[in-house]
Amino acid sequence: HPAWTTMKANSAFCFICAGFSLWLLNLRPATGLKLRLAQACALAVTVVGLLTLGEYLSGHDWGIDQLLIREHPADAQAPLLVRMAVGTALSFVILGIALVILDVETNRGRWPSQHLVLAAAFVTLLAFVGNFYGVAVGYENVSRGSVAFHTIAAFFLLCLGILLARPDRGIMANLSSDSIGGVLMRRLLPAALLLPVLLGWLSLLGEQLGLYGPAASSALFATSILVVFGGLVLWTAQTLNRVDIARWRAVESHQQLAAIVESSDDAIVSKNLDGIITSWNQGAERIFGYTAAEVAGQPILMLIPADHVNEEQEILERLRRGERIEHFETVRRRKDASLVDVSLTISPIKDSRGQIVGASKIARDITEQKRSQERLRRSEEHFRVTLASIGDAVIVTDGRADVTFMNPVAEQLTGYTLQEAQGAPLSSLFKIINESSRKPVEVPVNKVLQQGVVVGLANDTVLISKDGTERPILDSAAPIRNASGELTGVVLVFRDVTEHHAAELRARRLAAIVESSDDAIIGKNLNGIIANWNQGAERMFGYTAQEAVGQPISLIVPAERHHEEEQILARLRRGERILHFETIRRRKDGTLLDVSLTMSPIKDSLGRIVGASKIARDITERKRSEQALRQSETSFRTLAEELEIKVQERTAQLQTSLNSVEDLLYTIAHDLRAPNRTMQGFAQLIQLEYGDQLDAAARDYLNRISTAAVHNDELIRDLLEYGRLSHEEVPLAPVDLRQTVESVLNNIEGEIRQRHAHIHLGGEWPVVVANEGMLKQILTNLLTNALIYVPPDREPDITIASESENAKAVLRVKDNGIGIPPEQIDRAFKPFIRLPNPIHTPGTGMGLAIVKKAAERMDAAVGAESTPGRGACFWLELPTA
Repeated sequence: HPAWTTMKANSAFCFICAGFSLWLLNLRPATGLKLRLAQACALAVTVVGLLTLGEYLSGHDWGIDQLLIREHPADAQAPLLVRMAVGTALSFVILGIALVILDVETNRGRWPSQHLVLAAAFVTLLAFVGNFYGVAVGYENVSRGSVAFHTIAAFFLLCLGILLARPDRGIMANLSSDSIGGVLMRRLLPAALLLPVLLGWLSLLGEQLGLYGPAASSALFATSILVVFGGLVLWTAQTLNRVDIARWRAVESHQQLAAIVESSDDAIVSKNLDGIITSWNQGAERIFGYTAAEVAGQPILMLIPADHVNEEQEILERLRRGERIEHFETVRRRKDASLVDVSLTISPIKDSRGQIVGASKIARDITEQKRSQERLRRSEEHFRVTLASIGDAVIVTDGRADVTFMNPVAEQLTGYTLQEAQGAPLSSLFKIINESSRKPVEVPVNKVLQQGVVVGLANDTVLISKDGTERPILDSAAPIRNASGELTGVVLVFRDVTEHHAAELRARRLAAIVESSDDAIIGKNLNGIIANWNQGAERMFGYTAQEAVGQPISLIVPAERHHEEEQILARLRRGERILHFETIRRRKDGTLLDVSLTMSPIKDSLGRIVGASKIARDITERKRSEQALRQSETSFRTLAEELEIKVQERTAQLQTSLNSVEDLLYTIAHDLRAPNRTMQGFAQLIQLEYGDQLDAAARDYLNRISTAAVHNDELIRDLLEYGRLSHEEVPLAPVDLRQTVESVLNNIEGEIRQRHAHIHLGGEWPVVVANEGMLKQILTNLLTNALIYVPPDREPDITIASESENAKAVLRVKDNGIGIPPEQIDRAFKPFIRLPNPIHTPGTGMGLAIVKKAAERMDAAVGAESTPGRGACFWLELPTA
């Protein structure tokens, strides 16, 4: 509108710089480059304002007003048209300085920037009132009217922005507080600022309209001011009265609360978020031993044991999050360093703005409670251990027949664990039937709950467990009552009577066996009084059970044998068992009979001997048979002795005859060698001297004579050797088996080389007990046979090895020869036996016979294992040294 005043360019520039500076100062943190840039903008505003004031004071134009917008140069008033008013320049100077020192605080805790802002607001308010009333008050320039309204509005917003930038400081802290002062300031300031202006404008308007004169206008304004401010005073007084009443009520409430806090047995402590104690009641003094003066300002850690320090940090973290901690049980330390169990309830303390500034803590001493709980726990543990240790199954229910406890025996019998059964109806896991009818039986707990009496079950009750197993049980249920006699539950006690039933069955069977036994089975006490008498005893002794029971055992003992019964009772009292004691007893008719007694002590459940059981067997017939047998034995013994004498005589005769035969055989063999050598010598002599004179047939005959003589000589020599082995003494001594084998191999080394034989030695070589000469003879015969009896298409391969076990050494000679049929091995060791073989080899059939005889003379054993065509293995077993 042409009549409205415009905002000058420098004013707009200053508002932009001031706003930018305020924005930077509100960015957190306002440090470094941001702070320096904000202060530079504020200083620019201050400098522009100061230069403008300098132009007004000096009356000179320094050219700063047209830096941004220039007026027509012909207009003499051009500089004044673009220059801001004096009040505007002054406000910019004040607000620029306020922005520069926005965060400066004096030693007295005041904030100068806020006072500068109030001064600038006063200047702005003066301009607003002047414009509102149509009067230029310090804001007119030379050629135009008052300052623009939007400039005034911008100043108000800038002042308000600077004040709100730091709302928690100085004047703004009071204005924004929840105290009575803050409340009154927020309520009265709008009325105190706006109502006078409005009333003055109304008075001025009436005067301008001619409704009254200047004097009446002034009187009306003064009266209005008095009424308005009187009303404000009245309203303020009422507000203060209400606040005062509320304050006194709060004081009373606080006093009551303080009295409650002080009289509380619990410790009530407050602390800030750093853990510093700020209040301490008498309950805390009693529990922890510190006075309020001792703990004020001290860290709460002084009450916390070293091993619980981490708790406090966790508690403070939770409190900072606004959490409430209830019934937190822990341990704290008293002044005397003793520990106390406490239950903590901790709540955050908030200020008027809802910010958490601390915490209140209620600590209750639960030491006695802990002790009671421990006693209760031990009592319950003792109760549970007791129930768990007894051999019977125990189930406890509440008043609704729901399971609250069951011991391990009950778990085993029902098949349900305590965890499965707890809280479940008893009927769902305690399923019982009648053993005979197989019909379900009512659980006795229900009857106990209805009638309040002890209830038991019949003996034929069967419990069906979780897996379907059936067990006969005996049980009883009894009510559980509290101290006032009210029924609170039931205890059910039952046991598995499977073994009991089996024992009863065994007892009945045993009784049946006892009654059906042919032996007399009698029970008596340690005084010899008969207690039991079976049918076998009736048949054996002739007394009935009615006649015998209660009578002394001497009833059936002959007078001359009463001492036996005393000895028997004495041994039974010592716990001895008497087996097969043969004696004589007397029947009812006075006849005697031979009996065999077996007696055992009878013990009670405590292991004490209370009697004896006696089994009497009638051995009269056996005694007769024994007598006849003894007579027969005497006759046979006489015959055996006579036969033994005759056998010894005949054996001696045979041995004499055998010795004579062997002597004769040795003599014949020895005497036959001389004529045989003569025949062999003359045959060789004829062949040497007259061989060229004989024809072919004569030479053949002569060769046959010579060959037969040689064979005959070998046979005689073997017979002499065989006889020698039978006659001469065979001294035995330790012999090194390895050296003996090597000696024999050296003796036949020529024949080994001639036949290209391969000899292998292996195994252990123990020292044996043998006759070295006979052992060499055995080895020579075995090795010679192994070299001879080999097919022409292969070279002899002989393995000699030995091993020892259980004080015996076994020497083995294994070859790759023609072998021996298994069924012919025993014949091969007999004299003069030559087994058929596919190759022609000379021999007398005495080699293996000599081996066997030599082994027998050394108390050794010899044998062979063979597969025809694949060789044979001869073994010799000798005792080790």
